[in-house]
Amino acid sequence: MLLYTAEFNISCLRLSSGIIPFASKVSEAWDYEDIFKNKLEQLKTIIKNEQIRISMHPGQYTVLNSRDKRVVSNAIDDLLAHAKLIRSLGGNQRNKMVLHIGGRYENKQEAMKRFIEVCSSLPVEIREQLVLENDEISYSAEDVLSICHATGLPMVYDVFHESVYHPATKLEDHLAWIDAAQKTWKPEDGIQVIHYSDQDPDKRPGAHAKTIDSENFLDFAKALSGRQIDIILECKNKNREAEKLELLLRPKIQNLERIHAMEKYKTLAKSTLLYQEASELLKDKKQPKVKEYFELLERRDALPFNLKGEKNAAEHVFGYFKKDLEKKEKENFLEALHTLSNEDPYKLRKILRSFNKKYPKKYLLRSRYLE
Repeated sequence: MLLYTAEFNISCLRLSSGIIPFASKVSEAWDYEDIFKNKLEQLKTIIKNEQIRISMHPGQYTVLNSRDKRVVSNAIDDLLAHAKLIRSLGGNQRNKMVLHIGGRYENKQEAMKRFIEVCSSLPVEIREQLVLENDEISYSAEDVLSICHATGLPMVYDVFHESVYHPATKLEDHLAWIDAAQKTWKPEDGIQVIHYSDQDPDKRPGAHAKTIDSENFLDFAKALSGRQIDIILECKNKNREAEKLELLLRPKIQNLERIHAMEKYKTLAKSTLLYQEASELLKDKKQPKVKEYFELLERRDALPFNLKGEKNAAEHVFGYFKKDLEKKEKENFLEALHTLSNEDPYKLRKILRSFNKKYPKKYLLRSRYLE
């Protein structure tokens, strides 16, 4: 994932809280930093050389303003575990862990006061990594900004959350909040970070969409002119949308061709016509059809499973392994091809993934057909 991030010129990467399971609960005798020392050093080198800004976002159960002291104690342990992982990967004060304020507990002002009091006694290793984010239900940008002023912690402004909390928020309002939040960032905290996403049209208010409306985003990015900001996308299809927006901002045919190489067999499995259309879109080398290509991927993903197309794509990928396979492996694949049905639609991909693990093909290592 780190190499992918660097390859596609994506400067920020949010790490999963599940990288080290039960990190805040396991015995101190289980020292993952020692056990995985060599692997951590390798990752640290990549992060440093590629200048990737890693961050984390502890989950909804990490609550510092709870009235239950056990919940607060567990939250602090969880934040210490996150901070430890960030530091073990070479992180510093620029690498942040994002936290929401928590619940209102029937008295918002008292809940805010508890949060500020707890923050004042947090260990320095947490405070150096911690940033606070507004949410769409309990704590607005105004609330969080006041808490940041009281605690000395930076604020991550979430554009979408404020739009849900205050539906009348306009672009100029967002820019004003971004500028106000920027003042909470000290030089040692690094470049200001904001969050951006869209509303899922089929879900409750506040639910993140799978994709980003590219036209709205480009207008937003243009309005940010002159500001140094790292934008974290909080949509469901993070990788795809980051690729799309990066290419829309800096279109390069080589990068679009690289994405097509990753997507092509997934497209072929759904529709031969879309596969041919995608190939046509790559012919203009001077003005890459970025928007059209990603719209095609969305159309593809909306299509139902295609038995004939799945077989077609699988046979194409199978061709990469023909010279390497043993007789029994070939027979097993061909039998699975012959008997493929809607009851187990992706069994051919499972077989092909096992081939790629045993006989790795560089071209297929990042194929999304084999994910």
